[in-house]
Amino acid sequence: MKARGLDLSQKLKSDLEFSTALAVNLANLLTPGKASSLGITADATISIPLLRGAGRHIVTESLTQAERDVVYAIYEFERFKKTFAVDVARAYLETLKQLDRVKNAGENYRSVIASARRSRRLADAGCIPEIEVDQTVQSELRARDRWISVQLAFQNQLDSFKTLLGLPPDAKIELDRSDLELLLEPAVRMINKITQEEKEQPDKNILPADAPIELIPPDRENPGPLEMDGSGAILLALENRLDLKIAEGRIYDAQRAVVVAADATGAELTLLGWFTLV
Repeated sequence: MKARGLDLSQKLKSDLEFSTALAVNLANLLTPGKASSLGITADATISIPLLRGAGRHIVTESLTQAERDVVYAIYEFERFKKTFAVDVARAYLETLKQLDRVKNAGENYRSVIASARRSRRLADAGCIPEIEVDQTVQSELRARDRWISVQLAFQNQLDSFKTLLGLPPDAKIELDRSDLELLLEPAVRMINKITQEEKEQPDKNILPADAPIELIPPDRENPGPLEMDGSGAILLALENRLDLKIAEGRIYDAQRAVVVAADATGAELTLLGWFTLV
């Protein structure tokens, strides 16, 4: 009957490695009359590296790198979610902008058609020469070409937006133009404010044409709500952009790898200790 054994080993973060083995011989246990019979034996070994491979930072390097890789993966996923949301919003607004261009091109096409019809009637009445009618017809053809081109661009942009969302090209989606109008409201208010200020400005503040011209350089005394200093923008990006955090972490990983590689070139000296129980 063969002996049965059990092996156990454990390596600690201090680089101390402990291993033990336990063997049980059932045949010898069942024949206790023999003086040379050994039923149970056990031995243990302890090894501690003193030079190469010694140190907590060397022993736990693989665990440290694995933990940091998990953090990098989480950062990359969070970065992907944010960039994907921005990409979807940008594509959606670009699609709305193309839809607005279709509307503007259609209105311009109608206006040119009406102008061509008026020119035709004026020419029939002998008020304008025939060449002006031909020019209005050319303008009508150019407006139609522009109208068709803008519609094709809108369809292409809409298909790209569907692809970004993972929808088939034949999917039916409805765009909400109110989102574009909400974005236009601040610009409209600003234009109305400037127009009102120009109306209220007295004529005495208008300089004559021959007055000397002084170019005022830009400054940061009255910055806008989205303006900031360049150094502050860089600091804000370093604190919040996850891709920059990953790049910074990779530099730290490379520094640790250099330390581990330098340790591997050192001499090896290991302290061993063992004992046996019978």
